Amino acid sequence: MEGVISYNETNSTLSNVTGNSSTNFDHYYFFKTEQRVFLCVLFLCIISGNTAVLVIIFLTRKLRSRMNIFMANLAIADLLVGLNVGIDLLEKFLVDWYGGDVLCKAVKFYSGVAVYGSTYALVAMSIDRFDSVARPLQTMAKGFRVRLLIGIQWGLAYLFSMPMFMYKEEEKHSKVQCHLSLPEPWMWRVYITLTSLAVMFVPTLIIAICYITIVTVVWRKSSFTVSSRRSKAEDSCMELSTVVTKDGFSEERTPLKPPQQKRVHWQKTSGSSSRGIIPKAKIKTVKMTFVIVLVFVFCWTPYWTFNLLAVYDRVPQSQSNIAISVFIQSLYPLNSAANPLIFFLFNSALYKRLCAKRSPTAPPTTSVSHL
Repeated sequence: MEGVISYNETNSTLSNVTGNSSTNFDHYYFFKTEQRVFLCVLFLCIISGNTAVLVIIFLTRKLRSRMNIFMANLAIADLLVGLNVGIDLLEKFLVDWYGGDVLCKAVKFYSGVAVYGSTYALVAMSIDRFDSVARPLQTMAKGFRVRLLIGIQWGLAYLFSMPMFMYKEEEKHSKVQCHLSLPEPWMWRVYITLTSLAVMFVPTLIIAICYITIVTVVWRKSSFTVSSRRSKAEDSCMELSTVVTKDGFSEERTPLKPPQQKRVHWQKTSGSSSRGIIPKAKIKTVKMTFVIVLVFVFCWTPYWTFNLLAVYDRVPQSQSNIAISVFIQSLYPLNSAANPLIFFLFNSALYKRLCAKRSPTAPPTTSVSHL
């Protein structure tokens, strides 16, 4: 699977680091049929799923809501990852590279932009969810903030993809390949370490900080709301009485007698959650984004763990390890296929809304796409 580094580069790294420049393993035909079938299914799932997300968002909200904009942005990034999978599939059928050196650099640069763009789209969504929960009343310049986050996302994606221009057409294992060659083992270590930080670890750290802060804010608002409601309930169970004293009259608050006590109803206002003043729909968007992030971490962690272990000479070069490498390198695009499914699970009301357009008497529905 081609990402910012493919399993062929991983195996080459093993050879370079260990000083073994030759190998008896057929890298290009290993699990050939299984790879092609898996890539075909993955390509269809990513393209169809994310296209459906864009179509549904366009039909329901015309991309005007903040959450819809971020989901559409993520779907576009995942579509680029899907096209990247299609290119990888084509390479698996052709085996040799026929595009020349210029197209080699362009394709690899595009692959990097797709991967970085999809990753940083999740970071942008997490920052927006954090801001919407931590500062819900600051509605000014929200449109500018959305454009700024998305602009930074794609700007960083293009910037960090510049090293992909180091790819070039060359012959490897009697095959002409679009390949990355670094002469020294320490160069591979620096390259893969920095790439893993930019693609996986730093984004995950930023996302974790956002969600830890979100949980803290929700907890504090929940505690404040409960104590406020208790105070109001206690006030409602008191009565104002007039007492005659030597100096005149005075007023004091005394508890109502049991038969006279008012029944206090604690009920949530429309659209609010049990967490207080944070709207229920907003909490739902936070949950949806969190699930998407969990899938991202699940798909990327094995990929970078294996590559880092390989480049630091912790993975022996063997037939079984190449098999493991092929499997692990296939995991990272799965989150681009899973994101549409998560979106549909959290937005079942969208189907009702589409049906409501055909039925004018249908009741209104809500979804997480309002915020």
